[in-house]
Amino acid sequence: MKTLFKIILFFGVIGALITGYRFFISNPTKKLETIHLAVSGPMDQDDQAGTTFYRAAQLFLDQHNESAQSRGYKLVLDRFNDQNKAEVAAVKAKEIAQNNKILGVIGHNYSSVSLSAGKVYQQEGIAAISPTSTSNQLTEGNDWYFRNIFNNQFQGTFLANYAKKVMKRNFVILIHQDQPYGANLAKIFETATQQTGMQVRKKMLYHAKSDQLEQEFESIVKQVVALKNDDLIFISGHYSEGNLLIKMLRDAGMDNQILVPDSYANPLFTKGFEIYPRENEKPGYYSNDLFVAVPLLYASSNYQAVKFYQDYLERYGVAPDWRAAFAYDAALLFATAIEKTGISQKKQSTKLSRTAIRDYLKKLNAASQGLKGTTGLNYFDEQGNSLKPITIGQYKNRILIPAMTQLQPISDLKDVPDLQEALKDELVIKVGKDYLYKTNIIYTGVNINEVTNIDLENYTYSLDFDLWFRYRGDSDVRDIEFLNAVKPIQLRMPSEEIRLNNQLYRRYHLVGTFQADFIPPSDASRHMLGVSFSHKSMPRKNLIFVPDIIGDDIREGGKARREDQRILPLGSDWKVDKIWSFQDIFPRKILGNIKYINEISKRVNYSKFTTVLEIQNSVLTFRNSLSSLKYAYSLMGLSLILGVLFHRRTQLLNRSYNGLLHLRKKARQKQQEHEQQHAVMPVQKAGFSYFDSPEESAPKSIFHVEKPLISKTVAWFVTSVALLIALYALETITIQLSFGRTSPNNLMELVSIFDLLWWVVPTHIISTAVKNFVWDLLEEKANRKVPPFLRAFFTFVLYAVMLFGIIAFVYDQKIASILGTSGIFVMIIGLAVQMNISNVVAGLVLNMERSIRVDDWIQLGGMEEGKVLEINWRTTKIVSRNGTILHIPNNTISESEFQNYTTPNNVVCLWFFLDLDKTIPHSKVSSLLLPAVESVEGVMDPAVRFADYTHWSAKYIIVYNIDDYGKKAMIKAEIWVKVLDALNRENFRSANMSLNMENGLLDE
Repeated sequence: MKTLFKIILFFGVIGALITGYRFFISNPTKKLETIHLAVSGPMDQDDQAGTTFYRAAQLFLDQHNESAQSRGYKLVLDRFNDQNKAEVAAVKAKEIAQNNKILGVIGHNYSSVSLSAGKVYQQEGIAAISPTSTSNQLTEGNDWYFRNIFNNQFQGTFLANYAKKVMKRNFVILIHQDQPYGANLAKIFETATQQTGMQVRKKMLYHAKSDQLEQEFESIVKQVVALKNDDLIFISGHYSEGNLLIKMLRDAGMDNQILVPDSYANPLFTKGFEIYPRENEKPGYYSNDLFVAVPLLYASSNYQAVKFYQDYLERYGVAPDWRAAFAYDAALLFATAIEKTGISQKKQSTKLSRTAIRDYLKKLNAASQGLKGTTGLNYFDEQGNSLKPITIGQYKNRILIPAMTQLQPISDLKDVPDLQEALKDELVIKVGKDYLYKTNIIYTGVNINEVTNIDLENYTYSLDFDLWFRYRGDSDVRDIEFLNAVKPIQLRMPSEEIRLNNQLYRRYHLVGTFQADFIPPSDASRHMLGVSFSHKSMPRKNLIFVPDIIGDDIREGGKARREDQRILPLGSDWKVDKIWSFQDIFPRKILGNIKYINEISKRVNYSKFTTVLEIQNSVLTFRNSLSSLKYAYSLMGLSLILGVLFHRRTQLLNRSYNGLLHLRKKARQKQQEHEQQHAVMPVQKAGFSYFDSPEESAPKSIFHVEKPLISKTVAWFVTSVALLIALYALETITIQLSFGRTSPNNLMELVSIFDLLWWVVPTHIISTAVKNFVWDLLEEKANRKVPPFLRAFFTFVLYAVMLFGIIAFVYDQKIASILGTSGIFVMIIGLAVQMNISNVVAGLVLNMERSIRVDDWIQLGGMEEGKVLEINWRTTKIVSRNGTILHIPNNTISESEFQNYTTPNNVVCLWFFLDLDKTIPHSKVSSLLLPAVESVEGVMDPAVRFADYTHWSAKYIIVYNIDDYGKKAMIKAEIWVKVLDALNRENFRSANMSLNMENGLLDE
């Protein structure tokens, strides 16, 4: 324990120094400057847009503020509930603008609400970013309002072209609301249809806030039914009123294709149908095959968006919709603007700070200047509109998935090597003056069947899995490359192929060896397995692999289920923690390819599909659950403090306590001396005393431990816990600092070292516990030393168990073979110590039961009686009456019958018979012999009684007690002398004496 305490002290001092240094450089006494941002939106319920904005923005700020100490400031979020009402939003906007601490606003939700608040922001001079408002009017003429979502101009034009070029529709029925959002979008859509050659066959208006809305919808439905055609229906408005309209259309038997704007990409849209019986009988009855403009679909998003999805779900317990991702990126834009403009370091007015932020956002006016976020590149045009593509989603079973064909804008026609050929092959389509890529969506799924041959030294493993594709068209999906495969894998004949209508399904069964950690794990306790592949020849602008969330059993948040554990080998220390799939971008070098020679970056982006199997080491995860180094530093300092306060060598608490008692006693003595000088008796308060008596002498030193405050048991327990805490914190610090800074092999070596320590240190703690609470306790009770052999043997067994544990669990070796080869040695050792062990155990029992003690007189079986000289841990020493010393094994004593004449009561009753002549009167015998026996020293409670007549004598018994069995023979001899003297005085002759003299014998 002495060496380990030095280790604790050493690393504790290091931890304390590091903690102190971090404490010093962070200067926590200096209050961090707080910079405020505002979030405004409807927040009456958890599923409303404003609540979503706030949660997403707060998630970003929490991650951003982890480095607040180094930045010198932290970002704070203030929330305002505008109730999704224009008049309330104007009031809230005024409150925000007049708060000098707030430098930017994230919000609002509806375009009408944002327009109302936008006038205030423009007048007061504070920048705002809306994650959801798409009305063109919002940013027109207002250089203080931005949006990181597309506007209605782009959305309306895009939807009209998608309907014509992809859905192949020539006629459309237009239904729109009277609010700014729906009315403006409908106008743009109608204009775009004329440019594409489509015709609006019927146009109908409804009043969104009318009390007669249901009657208006009934009239609209009747007009649609009267047309008796399968025209595309475009509904321009909010989902809140669209639920009822779509329900009435479907109930009227209208199965026309329906196209709706981004407001319908909301989880609450499909929830609105759950009150209807038909929807409950068949989920998705009303929403299936509804096409919707979606700002973001996580299924077809990059890894950064998928990571945000998981973080949001883990934090709040609900899955985020697309609005959350755009609010997250809005917070990113403001945080970057604050950092880049150096506002926190400048002592300037709120007005200047707000202006600096606005100016920075306006400078983000090109893709090269954009900030990469969860929703893609964030940058603005000259009017503050975001330039992001639209994804067309399609509802299936209440789930929104990407439609099989997407349109992506072409920023530069020079990127298309042969425009005419691309138009002919429909890889590119023309929309007015613009050109767009026609992109095929490949629904993709991977089902992992089994993981074997996990080799973490070389970071490889074997994988058995099924891979399937579901798509439309004639794309050659077999032309893919597995990016983390050790050896190339070819897709040959599919295990299953089905063609239904215009869709094709192909499934392949594959086995291969892959590279682990192709995606960096978050910590050393995890590894990333799985597959990652991309198409070799079709770039992302023409083909995107998307997770098949309809055809696959998708896990919520990627969390593994119990049945997923079967994927790994039985008995493995690893467990499956997460399984998820996502698509991302894989850039390939053009390598001089003439088709892409005009690419400035000299790289072409391809769609990359990845399925990740995240495994977790259960032991290592338990030991390294601290994700933040500051907690590990704090624990290291805590272990040092506990060690110094409680360890038996320092005993700081006990010394401090006794120092206080010493000072109290000195004060008490001075008080008594003062009272004696003035002849005043001291008055002591009831229940108040520090020492037993005033005369008690003072301790040798002020800090001499005389009265321990902390017992030995408590001190040992606390210091043992401190040792484990120190080891835990040291491992966390070492692994966390080494992770990402050293090679995986070196990291695994560090882990192995701590694996050893986690066996050695607890074993040592158990050893000290046995010493303190077993051996020391036995020595105290038995009043003799425990044999060194017994201590050494137990220590040997304990550390042997530790050694075998290390071999089996740290080095993953089978100990059966080692025990087999060492069987002879173990047998010899066992035979050699068998008798010693039995004797030691017997000695332990004798000492514990205390049936025999030193100085006891005992008789063992047929052996001579003797006096116990010593009971050690192997033998018992007995001296007989003739002075011979016997060494009897403890095991022999414990298995034999013996008589103890001393313990538990040292008074022994003895007797002998005396044969007298029958003629002697009985009363005369008792009165003659009893005084003779009583006169012998050491005799207690004597008695003389008639026993029986024989054919030649009268038999008497003389009974007496003695309390010193060692004097038995001497007392008995003296009794005989006294008895014979008494008989001789009366001239009485014993019958046995007469008989003995006649026979020439001498009897006692």
